[in-house]
Amino acid sequence: QKDSFTSKCFNEAYTVQNSGLLYDASHPADGKIITVSIAKGAAGTIEKGEVIDFDASTGKYSKHAADKTVSVIAAEKVNYDEKAESAEVMVFTSGAFKKSAVVSDPALTETDIETFRSKGIFLK
Repeated sequence: QKDSFTSKCFNEAYTVQNSGLLYDASHPADGKIITVSIAKGAAGTIEKGEVIDFDASTGKYSKHAADKTVSVIAAEKVNYDEKAESAEVMVFTSGAFKKSAVVSDPALTETDIETFRSKGIFLK
């Protein structure tokens, strides 16, 4: 007979909760922690589901902009203060995501969506 403490710990250790971002398991979801460059002087937030760009010429990640290349999707909400120059963010590097849950300003273009597809990020 299993003791209730062990059973409870085992069950809680393997509880999976829907993030609201993932569409399905048709493509494996993977992630990592990155450093996102922040414009100093204003407090702000990187929203869960927000698109993060990567600039190959500088080697830096930043919030999405029209002239940048989409790279990853923020897996969690991160607040930062006006003194911050960067923020550590857990991001998804692959997987299938609900297009309606992805946060992007400016709106994603077809080129952005195809760039995501080439990286293993599928918006459905």
